[in-house]
Amino acid sequence: MNKTLLLLLSLSLFGCQDFDARDSQNTTVKQIDKPIVEEIEWNTIKVRNFKFDLPSNMQLQLAQSNDRKKTYVDEKKSLGLTIDIELLPSGYEFVESVSELVPDIKVFGEEINKNNRKTFSDFILASTDYAILGNNSSILVRQVSTQISGKSIPMYINTYFVVTSPYYCTFTFSYPMSSELGYDNFTRIIKSFIF
Repeated sequence: MNKTLLLLLSLSLFGCQDFDARDSQNTTVKQIDKPIVEEIEWNTIKVRNFKFDLPSNMQLQLAQSNDRKKTYVDEKKSLGLTIDIELLPSGYEFVESVSELVPDIKVFGEEINKNNRKTFSDFILASTDYAILGNNSSILVRQVSTQISGKSIPMYINTYFVVTSPYYCTFTFSYPMSSELGYDNFTRIIKSFIF
């Protein structure tokens, strides 16, 4: 009788443990089924003679910006956009495309990378190509760095070089290599440029 009572007690204990495990598994499944989706608001930004769309979570960094440079950052997601603007050099005011200024894009990309390595020694040149930024032709220099994040996060650094007369501009997008959101956001920003 005591053995039977112990056996029933132990079975009921094991049964309760199984029930609790199933219950907690069901609760976990319910949480996965209902992810929280963060809605992003987009704004149109106008700078000099071009405009583009930017998510509201990327804020202008006043301390890092001035009349010739604009820096937008989302610190939570380690996303950054820096725009540098210079007047075209004398004699080049009527240049319509950056390809007219750069005779060899391979050498150009190597020089950009060499210059960036002076500040961050781990910069690696991934590629240099002709590309489109919104409705304008550009040269795109793709690089990778961990040091630039300041947090040991491997980052993509994609810089578009553009002529939008009378200006010569660079648009540098940086985002974590593991960030799908960063890639998606920057793809939308790149397509939105109107010069």
